[in-house]
Amino acid sequence: MPYFVSLFGLILSDNEFSIWELIAGLGIFLFGMYLMEESVKRLSGRRLKYFIRKFTSTNIRGVLSGIAATAVLQSSSAVSLMILAFVGAGIMTFGNAFAVIIGSNIGTTVTSWIVASIGFKVNIDALALPFIGIGGLMLIFLGSKEKTANISKLMVGFGFLFLGLNYMKTSMEILAAGLDLSKYAGANFLWFFIIGFIITAAIQSSSATMAIILTSVHSGILEIAGAAVMIIGANVGTTITVVIGSIGGDAEKKRVAMSHFLFNFVTGVIALIFHIQLIDLVFNIFGFSADPVIGMAIFHTLFKLLGFIIFFPSIPLFSRLIKKIIPLKKDVNLVDLPDTLLEVPEAALEAFRHETKIFVVKVIEFNRHLLQIPENKTTAARYNLIHAYESLKLRQGDLFIFSHKLSGKILGSKESAILHNYLHTVKYAMASAKSLKDIDKDIEETRSGEQPFIRKEVYEYIKKSADKLYKFACKSLVAEDSERYVEKLISRKRRLVILDEEITGLIAEFMKQGNVQRDQLLHLLSINRNFHQSNLQLIDALRDYKLSEYESVEYERL
Repeated sequence: MPYFVSLFGLILSDNEFSIWELIAGLGIFLFGMYLMEESVKRLSGRRLKYFIRKFTSTNIRGVLSGIAATAVLQSSSAVSLMILAFVGAGIMTFGNAFAVIIGSNIGTTVTSWIVASIGFKVNIDALALPFIGIGGLMLIFLGSKEKTANISKLMVGFGFLFLGLNYMKTSMEILAAGLDLSKYAGANFLWFFIIGFIITAAIQSSSATMAIILTSVHSGILEIAGAAVMIIGANVGTTITVVIGSIGGDAEKKRVAMSHFLFNFVTGVIALIFHIQLIDLVFNIFGFSADPVIGMAIFHTLFKLLGFIIFFPSIPLFSRLIKKIIPLKKDVNLVDLPDTLLEVPEAALEAFRHETKIFVVKVIEFNRHLLQIPENKTTAARYNLIHAYESLKLRQGDLFIFSHKLSGKILGSKESAILHNYLHTVKYAMASAKSLKDIDKDIEETRSGEQPFIRKEVYEYIKKSADKLYKFACKSLVAEDSERYVEKLISRKRRLVILDEEITGLIAEFMKQGNVQRDQLLHLLSINRNFHQSNLQLIDALRDYKLSEYESVEYERL
C-alpha cells in the first residue's frame, strides 16, 4: 500500500505531470473502443449473431466462435449479451453458451496484442491522425449512407484508440521520470491485484485497463510482477459489469453471469498462485525480457489459455453445477420471453417463433381434450378445460405484448413481415380453440345422447378426422421446411372441404332414420359448422407459421 500512497503523492506534487492528460487519454481510448464496437455491430451485427447461433453446435466450435466474435467486436460484454439472448431464446444450450464465454475471454487478448505490437512501436500520430482525419471527413461529406457512416466511425474509433494511448503513454513517461521504483520492490502483490480489479470494475473495460498497464510497463512505472498481478485483477474485475447487469434478471441471465464470474475468478486465483512461474516462463524461458510490453501480452494470453485448459474438459459438469445453484423456475402457463431478449432483436424473434410453436401445440392439446381424443389417458383425467382455455388467452396476451415491444426495436422489413405472420398464427390458433370451446355443450349433449348412430358414426368420425389433422399439424411444426409443403397444406385444406360434406351426409342419413328431435339436429349442425371452422383456422395458423411470403401467394393462388 505505501507504493500507491507514494505514487498518488507524486501525482499531486509533480508540476510537469498532468493528471488531465492521463484522464483525457483514457477517455479518448474508451471512446475509440465504443465507436469501433458500435460501428462493427451496425456493419456486421446480424451476420455476427447468425455466426454465433450457427457455429456453436459443439463446445470447441463455441470456444472458437467466442474468440472470433470478441476479436471483431472488441467487447466481451457485447458477446455475453448475445449469448444471454440466445440461451433465453432456447436456441443455444447453456453448455455451449459457457463454451462461448471461455472463447470470449481468450478473444479479449486481441486488444492487448494490438496495443503491444503497434501502440509502442510506430509513430502514433502518423497512424492515428490519418484515420481520424479521413474518417471524420467521410462521416461529414459521405455519411448520408448508413454503411459509409459506420465505416467512417470505425476509422475514427481506430484512430482515437491510438490517440488516447499516446496521451496515456506521454503522461506516464513524465510520471515515471520522478519515481524511484527500487524502494517498492517488496510491495505486497495483492495490492496490485486489488488495483487492477478496482480500475476495471470502475471503467468497465478490461481492454482499457490493459492499455494502462502496458503503458505503465513501457514507461517503467510498473515492474513485471506487479503488472502481471494487475492483469489478473483486471480479468476478475471485468465480471462486475455482467454481475450487476444480472441483478433482478431471470434465472438464465443469472446463470450466464455466475458462470462468467466463476470462470474468471477461479482462473484468476490459479494464475495468482502460479504467477511467478508464468512470469518465469514468458521472460526467462521464452526470452522476452528485452521486450516487456510484448511479454505482458503473452502473459495475458497464457493465463487466459490456462482457464481454457482447466474448464473446457469439464463444461458439462460445470453446466450442471450452475443449473443446480440457480434452478430455472418457469410458470408453464406463461410465455418464456423475458425483456432481456429485446436487447438482441434477432434472438427475440427466434424466441417468439419458438413460443408461437408452443402456443399452437397447446391449442391442439386443448382441442384434443375437448373432443376427448387425448394422446394418453393419464393426462385426460387431470385436464381442466376452463383453466386451459384461460391459460391460452393469457399466453396470447403475453405474446401480443411482447410482439409490440419487439416491433419497436430495429427490425428489417423481412423480420417485421415474419413477426406479423407469427402474430397471425397465434390469432388463428386461438380462434381454432374458441370455435370448439363454443360448442362444448353441444358436443357433450351429442356424446351423452341416446342415439347410437350419432355416437358411433357421426361423433367417432369427427374424432378420427380431427386426430389425423392434429397429427399432421404437430408433425408440420417440428419438420424442416420442404418444397412440397405448400402442396401438402393445400391438399389438407381440400380434404377438410370434403370432410365437411361427408359429415353433412352422415347427418342427412341420420335424419332419414326418423325420430329426429329438433335439439339433436341443431347440436349436430352446430358441431359440424364450428368443427369445420376450427379446422380451417388451424390450417391458416400453419400457413402463416410455415410459409414464406412467396409461398403464401402461391398457396392463395392455388
